[in-house]
Amino acid sequence: MRKILLIFLVVLVGSKVSAETKTQPKDNSKQRPFSFYVGMGGNYFAPSSAGLTFVAGTIFHHHDLQLGYTLGLTESDPVHWYNDAGVWQSSNTFQQRSFAVRYGYQLDLKHGLFLTPQAGYTFSKLHGNLKEGTVNYGDGAKASCLALGVKLTYAPVKYCDIFLIPEYSVAVSQDAYYKHSAEYSNYALGGFALSAGVMFRY
Repeated sequence: MRKILLIFLVVLVGSKVSAETKTQPKDNSKQRPFSFYVGMGGNYFAPSSAGLTFVAGTIFHHHDLQLGYTLGLTESDPVHWYNDAGVWQSSNTFQQRSFAVRYGYQLDLKHGLFLTPQAGYTFSKLHGNLKEGTVNYGDGAKASCLALGVKLTYAPVKYCDIFLIPEYSVAVSQDAYYKHSAEYSNYALGGFALSAGVMFRY
């Protein structure tokens, strides 16, 4: 009789532990020591520029190295160009393309939340759209910035994160065409930018 009771208790305890294990929620936030990610989303660059942003990177023991590309979709206000005698030459608008390299250190806030302070370098190039005149002045103008920001990610499901990246950049170089374009249009080199979207990691 004692043997039967002992067997019954072992089976009962075993079934209870098994049931608790099955009902435990999956931890979607747990990340490997080494992982890759790719993602895309929208980008807003104050005061009025918007576009698509793409990110790809790797995380190694909390060290996050990220590459980013932003395709500007909104056009600037028309920029007018004059020769040295003050005679009008051409008018065009611009869209900006940017390539960025960022490094950060990932902090685990628990419950699927991660905060990564970042520092980076951004290289920007203008794509000119000729509106009037014969010469597309400023097309291909170049500039670069240093940036500080944070990447906030949340993992609602396994291998998928929602990201938010606010960032502030300061100009370190720009050619004469870029400087003139930024001065006489509705956008500026450097300033506040915000990116948000979805990334997939493995």
